[in-house]
Amino acid sequence: MVKELFLRCADGDPEAWREFDGLYRPMLCALAARALARYGPSSSQEAEDCVGEAIAALLANDGARLRAYDPAYRPSTWLKLSLLDAVHRHLNREGRQRGRSGGEALLRAVSPVTGPDAAASLAEDLERVRAALAARPARERLALRWLYEECLERKDVARLLGLTESGVSKLAGRALRSLRDALG
Repeated sequence: MVKELFLRCADGDPEAWREFDGLYRPMLCALAARALARYGPSSSQEAEDCVGEAIAALLANDGARLRAYDPAYRPSTWLKLSLLDAVHRHLNREGRQRGRSGGEALLRAVSPVTGPDAAASLAEDLERVRAALAARPARERLALRWLYEECLERKDVARLLGLTESGVSKLAGRALRSLRDALG
């Protein structure tokens, strides 16, 4: 059913677009607003612009991305990833620092810092964590990004990586232990 809807959208069927819009636009706008808010003040128009950019990317090349949708993935998860790509492109164009919030969330998972010196300590450790993260395998980096920066659920990350939820937990745990070791 979803694959058929996406194919009809790729073919330019206006009725399919009305259905798509009713089913997915509210979720996409809310997600865009949350993602943008992590990087500073934003407006509902900015969130709408990101949703529009994500939809344009889905339609590019005769709807190639819509046509490539794999029903093994939940449509909401698949669309979220497309939207988050659009949000990140938007943030980069705007010159807003991308990855700051996600990096801090990951750092807090590795080394929860509290107290008056937390901000200074956080800034110092963040660069060390980024360097240690760059040395990890791509699959671990993806799992951590999706779990801590994009806030996807473990079951969605599992599906995207072709693992079980337990496998994602083990992969993320191994990566977090490695990052903790890097912090000393």
